Amino acid sequence: MKKLLTLLFFGILVCAINLRLPSVAAQSGNDPIPPQADWTAVDPFPTVTGTSRFVGAGGDLQAALNASRPGDEVVLQAGATFTGSFVLPVQSGTGWVVIRSSNLSSLTAGHRVDPAVDAGNMPKIVTNGTNVPALLTAGPDCSTLPCKVAQFYRVAGVEMTFAPGIESTGALVNVGDDWIADPQQLAQYIYFDRCYIHGLDGVQQKRGIAGNGRWIAVVDSHVSNFKRTDYDSQAFSAWNGPGPFKLHNSYFEGAGENVIFGGADPAIPNMVAGDITVTRNTMKKPLSWFNNDPSYAGTLWIVKNIFELKNAARVLVDGNDFEDTWEGEQIYAITLTPRNQDGHDNMTTVQDVTFTNNTVRHAAGGVSLLAEDNNFVTQVERRIKIANNVFDDISGRWRDQNHATDGVGHAFLISAALRGVAGPSDVTVDHNVFVTDGSSYIVIGDVSSNPRDVPNFTFTNNVVYHSLWGLKGDSGAPDGSGGSSSTFLMYFDNTLVFTNNAIVGTTDGTPSGPDWSAGYTSPPATLVGNVSANVFPKTWNDVGFVNFAAGDYHLAASSPYRTAGTGGSAIGADVDQIVAHQTGDGSSSLPPPWLQADVGQTGVAGSATYASSTGTFTVKGAGIDVWGTQDGFHYVYQPLNGDGQIVARVTHVDPTATFAKAAVMIRETLADNSAHVILDVKPDGENEFMTRPSTGATTQWLAGANQAAPAWLKLVFVGSIVTGSVSANGQSWTQVGQTTLNIASSAYVGLVVCAISTT
Repeated sequence: MKKLLTLLFFGILVCAINLRLPSVAAQSGNDPIPPQADWTAVDPFPTVTGTSRFVGAGGDLQAALNASRPGDEVVLQAGATFTGSFVLPVQSGTGWVVIRSSNLSSLTAGHRVDPAVDAGNMPKIVTNGTNVPALLTAGPDCSTLPCKVAQFYRVAGVEMTFAPGIESTGALVNVGDDWIADPQQLAQYIYFDRCYIHGLDGVQQKRGIAGNGRWIAVVDSHVSNFKRTDYDSQAFSAWNGPGPFKLHNSYFEGAGENVIFGGADPAIPNMVAGDITVTRNTMKKPLSWFNNDPSYAGTLWIVKNIFELKNAARVLVDGNDFEDTWEGEQIYAITLTPRNQDGHDNMTTVQDVTFTNNTVRHAAGGVSLLAEDNNFVTQVERRIKIANNVFDDISGRWRDQNHATDGVGHAFLISAALRGVAGPSDVTVDHNVFVTDGSSYIVIGDVSSNPRDVPNFTFTNNVVYHSLWGLKGDSGAPDGSGGSSSTFLMYFDNTLVFTNNAIVGTTDGTPSGPDWSAGYTSPPATLVGNVSANVFPKTWNDVGFVNFAAGDYHLAASSPYRTAGTGGSAIGADVDQIVAHQTGDGSSSLPPPWLQADVGQTGVAGSATYASSTGTFTVKGAGIDVWGTQDGFHYVYQPLNGDGQIVARVTHVDPTATFAKAAVMIRETLADNSAHVILDVKPDGENEFMTRPSTGATTQWLAGANQAAPAWLKLVFVGSIVTGSVSANGQSWTQVGQTTLNIASSAYVGLVVCAISTT
C-alpha cells in the first residue's frame, strides 16, 4: 500500500483493467499474424521452493546439477571458474531449476549486462575441449514414455566462454539437438538471463547459442565474438526448434549472421520456427573485422548479414538497433529469404514478419526479400510488414575490399518467383526513412527469364532517395530503361498501393534519372489510381528534417510534409516512437502484440504489467490530459488494421485529479496531436466520449454517461464510424455516442491512463 501511495503522491494514476483477448478484429489479408506465445507466466524469476546447493571454487558443478530437482537452485560462487562441459539433465515436472551467480543481486533484472562492469559478479564456465560446448542439454530419456527431456532451467548471471586457444565449429551453449525428429523430445523452457556468453579475440569459434528446442529465451544478456574464416558464424542460431523464441534486451555479435533462424534442414518433418519475438536488442559487428576500416585487425572473417530468416513464421522484430555490416559474402543487413537449404523441407517459408521501430545503420544494403528459394521448393514468402523504421547510412562505403561495388547502397532487393508463382506477396512498407546512396532505392531481381507480379505490395509514407533509377527491375521495359514507370508496369498489378511517399531527387537538386518525378506523376494508365499523392523534394534538406546532417530524422515544424502522409499523418518515421520502443520497458512485460509508450508530455514515465492468470493489465501513467490540441498519457496498445473493436473492464481509477481518466482509445499515430476517439471513465464515475477528428485539431467532447468503475468500456470501429458504449456487466450495453473518424487504414487501439499531472 505504501508503494501505491507513493505513486499517487507523484501524480501517477494506477488503474486495473480486465481486457477481453483478442480485443481487435482478425488481421486483414496482407497483415502479418503476430507471435502467439504468451511469456507472462515464463518471464518472472522462479521462486526457489526446494534445496539451494552452493558450489564454490573447485566444487563439483555436475554433481550439483545431477542432484537438482524442480524447485531447487544451484548457486555458483561469483569469480569462481568451472572448467569442463556441463550437462543439464532431463527433468520431470514443471518446476524450475535455477542456476545462478551468488552475486546475482548485483546484476539488476531488466538491465542488459555490461561485461566490463558485470563480469566480476559472475561465475565462469569454461570449456577446454575443441568443438565441445561449455553447457548443453541432455538428450531425451525414452526408457519410459512419455520421454523425459531437459526442461525448466533458468541460467542467470553466468559467464560462459572457451579456454585460451580453443577452437570450435559447434556451439558454446547447445540447447536441444538437430537430429531429433519429434519436437516433444526436444529440450524446452531454457532461459538465459543476464548471462555473458562469448568467444575469444582472434580465435575461430563458430556459434554462441544453438537454440534447437522449445520455449527458448535470451534476455538481458551479452553474446559476442563469434567468427570464423571457413564457416558462417552466429551469436544465436536455431534450425531444428519449433519455438517459441524470445530474444530481448540483449547484445548479439556474430560475423556471419548475428542471429539466424533456419540455415540447415530441420530433422522435424515440415517444421517452421514460429512465434519469435526479437525486441530491444543491439546487433552489430566490430569494425576491427572490416578490412576497409582503420581499426581492421587483419583477419577476414566471413561476413554476411545482421539478422536473417530462412525458415520462420509469426515473427515480431521490434525496437532493435542493427549496426555495422558490409558487403562481404552478402549485401543486405536484414535478409528475409525462404531457403530449403538441402532440399528436404518443402514447407520451408518466411511468413508473417512484423519489422517495426528499428534502426538499421551503417550497412551496404537494407532489406532483402525473396519469393521462394531458387534451388529447391519452398512456400511463397508472404505477409511482411516493415513499418516505422530508420535505415541510415545504407551506402557503398560499406564495401569489403575483396568484393565488387555494384548492388550496394539500396534500401531493398525484392527477388521474384522462380516457378511461376507470384511473390513475394502481401508486403507492406510504411512510414520509414531510407537514407541511401545506391543507384536505386528498390531493385526487383528476376530469378527467371519471365518477371512475375509482386502482388499486394504497399509502399506508403516513406522517405526515399531516388538517385539514378529509383524503383528498378532487372528486366526493365522493352526499351531497356528499367526505371520507375516501366518497373511499375512490369512487376505490379492493380493490387499495388504506392502513395504519399517523399521521393528525394539528388543531393544537388538535379534529377539524374529519366523517371525521377515523371515515373510517379504519370504512371502507366492501368495504375493511375495506384500510384498517387507522392511528393518530390529536390534535396534531403528540402524534406525538412530537424537535422539531416546529424541524423535527426524528426520532421521539423516547418516541414511541408508534416501532414502529407495518408490520413494527414507525417511522412517518414515517428522517431520518438522508435526511441520509446528501443529504450522503454514496455514490451517485455506485455503479451504480444501488446506494446506500451508514453505519448506526449508526461513528466513521469508510465508502465504496465499483465497477469495472465487473471487477464488483468495494471497500468500506471502520468500526463497532461487528453484534451486540446496536444495529449499526454500512457498508452498500452496494439496495431489495428481495418475494422475492429476493443472491450475493457476498468476495475478501479485513483482520484489523482478531477479529470483523471482510464479509457479505451482508437488513435491514428503515437504523435501527441494525433486524430483519435476516446471513451473514458473518471474518478467521479462520469464517462466521456470525445474525438480529435484530424491531426492537430482540437479535441471535442461529444457525449457522456455515468457508469462508474468497475465499468465496461467498448469502442467499435467499422469503416470510418466509431461507436462508444458502456456496461455494468459486459453483457447489456448502453451506447454513449457515435462519430466519424477518417484515418489511415493502419492505426492503434488500446488502453489509456492519464493522471492530469507531470510531477
